[in-house]
Amino acid sequence: MARGRDTADVDAGYLGSSAPPVAAPEWRSRLYIDRPADLYELARTLNKASVLAIAAEFAQLRIRNVGAPAHRISLLQFAIDDDHRTSWVVDAYRLYDLSPLRDPLESPQILKLFHGISADARMLATRGLVAQHYLDLEAVSRSIFGQSESGLQAMLQRACGVRLDKSLQRAD
Repeated sequence: MARGRDTADVDAGYLGSSAPPVAAPEWRSRLYIDRPADLYELARTLNKASVLAIAAEFAQLRIRNVGAPAHRISLLQFAIDDDHRTSWVVDAYRLYDLSPLRDPLESPQILKLFHGISADARMLATRGLVAQHYLDLEAVSRSIFGQSESGLQAMLQRACGVRLDKSLQRAD
């Protein structure tokens, strides 16, 4: 028991007020990566970062082999600590070889930020990529706010006052 609070309060998660919402960043440039040369350039840029935010989007396979994953990576989204200059969307359908991303994903000098890394890690592994030195923001959110507010939508609403539309999350 913490400072006289009963265990029901502690088990429910943090129920107090949050820090004042911060404005969601507006990216000055968004780049779509669908060519190998652009992917290599992106990898060089990511290697210079200190912090790398990553999100993977998946699409369900219509036809699959027995024992094969039911989903595959369709997009990878990246942002780095560059004062919101650029964010990138990598078309993983068009770019089969994602190996240029291996170095920044494995670098111990770059902190990787994920929200719910377990599914992303499984999908990245199907393409030969393993993220190391990462922080799962979903776990952080769950430890601060409790299980019911650990999703990205709830976290962004609470931290930034932004309502995230997730209706196209699994859309092709």
